Amino acid sequence: MPTRIPVQVADHQFPSINKARIHYTGILRQYDEGGRLTAEHQRDIQDLMYSSESPYPIDGTTVKVSKGYYGRKCFVSEGPDKQHHYISIHLSLKRCVQSSKPDEGMK
Repeated sequence: MPTRIPVQVADHQFPSINKARIHYTGILRQYDEGGRLTAEHQRDIQDLMYSSESPYPIDGTTVKVSKGYYGRKCFVSEGPDKQHHYISIHLSLKRCVQSSKPDEGMK
């Protein structure tokens, strides 16, 4: 039986990747395409970007809901340069798990 993999996103500790995914997809489903997020949800997604060490700019960005690859809704960050960057919930959460694991080679 698979074990739960806890995920830490900023100050929020999730008991498993699945619980974290449900939390963020729940936010995504609350908005129509083109919708801007509330300030609280904006902070949640920016925390996810920060914790996953996103290569995209985080400060000064606006997070919206847009149609992504394959026609599915996703989060998009729009920085001061007006460039759109798609945010993958799944990949971001996987990065959060990898970044929170201690180096096993160092004992």
